[in-house]
Amino acid sequence: MKDAHGHGKVIYLTNGHYGSTLLEFRDMDTFKLGQASNTYKLPYSFTGTGHVVFNGAFYYNRAFSGDVIRYDLRHRYVSAWTTLHDALLEEQVHRTQTEVEFAVDESGLWLLYPALDTEGFHQEVILLVHLHPRDLHMVRTFRTGLRRGRYGNTFLVCGVLYAVDSMERRYANVTYAFDTHTLTHTVPSLAFTNTHTHTSQLSYCPLEKKLYAWDNGHQMIYDVIFAY
Repeated sequence: MKDAHGHGKVIYLTNGHYGSTLLEFRDMDTFKLGQASNTYKLPYSFTGTGHVVFNGAFYYNRAFSGDVIRYDLRHRYVSAWTTLHDALLEEQVHRTQTEVEFAVDESGLWLLYPALDTEGFHQEVILLVHLHPRDLHMVRTFRTGLRRGRYGNTFLVCGVLYAVDSMERRYANVTYAFDTHTLTHTVPSLAFTNTHTHTSQLSYCPLEKKLYAWDNGHQMIYDVIFAY
């Protein structure tokens, strides 16, 4: 990860789907050498791979819960905390993919998670929420057309949520897009290659216009090319 609102070359790393340590590297060269310059021992463990670093804080899902946390990296303390009361999360031992996922794009901080749709037929939906980065207050919530277990990874670019249909098939496709500006759903059919056939983390960095990915133990960076 990189701080999506920062100005430096610092790289941040968590290892595995469960833990309580965040590592900091001065730049890409020291990251490749495995020479961490700083270690943060988190007061509460994380789960999944859907964390982000944004404007000097680490945002993550507390393990075994529907709690999301803002951890201030400069002062090393939990500066904001909220509970997703409507979240529908599987028991930890049965989880097959990240269920609570943060994202950052040009318009700020977002959160994606499964919940019960109380306005419809009480079915499960995947909600996309625009968050206030300081206090984790929900600014606006969108109901997407995604369903748990039917897609691989997601990423958010310029207010548009994209979903890749598989995290393990080598030649996958971006088969879903939801535009938060127009509230429209589309099927873009963009090719996406899982080079090492197990992409467990995928996120967009608006600072560099790149996708950062963790693919079967390999750290990948993809350029994002804008058509207009």
